[in-house]
Amino acid sequence: MSCGEIDLHPDVLIRELIADPERLATAEEVARILEYIARAPFNTRRIDVPPVLVGRKFFGRRLEAREDSLTVHLAQRVFVDEQWSDNTMKEEFLEDIEQAVLHPEARLAVYEARQTDYAAVAAPNTVPSERLGRAPGGCVIVFYSANRGRIISARQARDESKFNVPERARWLS
Repeated sequence: MSCGEIDLHPDVLIRELIADPERLATAEEVARILEYIARAPFNTRRIDVPPVLVGRKFFGRRLEAREDSLTVHLAQRVFVDEQWSDNTMKEEFLEDIEQAVLHPEARLAVYEARQTDYAAVAAPNTVPSERLGRAPGGCVIVFYSANRGRIISARQARDESKFNVPERARWLS
């Protein structure tokens, strides 16, 4: 960093990298963004539960029509996608997300969609075998909203073609 240069908050840096496609991210900036995302909270908003999951027993109780986002995402990954085992606790799911984001081979992409600035992190799947479901993927992908300062989703994918990251996304690493 040169004299007078200011360290941008990682959310501001993500927005700047999206707004200026010619701007290159330094290795230090990418590392700072990844470290920040790894420690970011998961979205806490209450969201609609997919109909297939409403009434399903999860963590000792039945899922209602609206639940917190973390519960809904983990239930989806356990019961529908079968990527994580049904004995995976929320704290373990969050640990798996953190491990993916901090993985030495993690790749970072930034993009804008629906007037929201996002970062996506893709890494080799290192979820412990006892937490893997019947249909695990070779990669873990984590989606982060720079507008909300929250992780909004995480899942496993077989390979990069299944990431569901827009083609216009800019891979920085």
